[in-house]
Amino acid sequence: MIMLFISSFTFSFLFVCSACNAALEQWEQAAEDGRQCIVVDKNFVKGYFRYALGLQNIGNLDAASEAVKRGLGMEPANADLKRMSRELDEAIRQKKVESAIEAAESHLKASDITAAFKTVDNALRLDPQN
Repeated sequence: MIMLFISSFTFSFLFVCSACNAALEQWEQAAEDGRQCIVVDKNFVKGYFRYALGLQNIGNLDAASEAVKRGLGMEPANADLKRMSRELDEAIRQKKVESAIEAAESHLKASDITAAFKTVDNALRLDPQN
């Protein structure tokens, strides 16, 4: 009975701390508190959201995307996680395009036109509107 109370208190404390740290934009701590919520209860979907939100805001997009996918595995219709999944997919795509642009510019500076063209061609597949 006492362990259940402590566990419940710890869980509630971690969840509230994660929300407060997110509101204060203390993203690393918000992510850690969200992660700890998942450790205590792997079925707690809001923990995945808080964890992913913190990771997203410290720039760890791949780990944030993985946390969102795990949360969606628990609750596929969760609107917040679905929205975040779309945002993360777009941010990851943009990051890949930016990396390709930098690589193409580097190839051009080295006078490697063939490699630059191939890099740009591959980047266009990631960003077909341009």
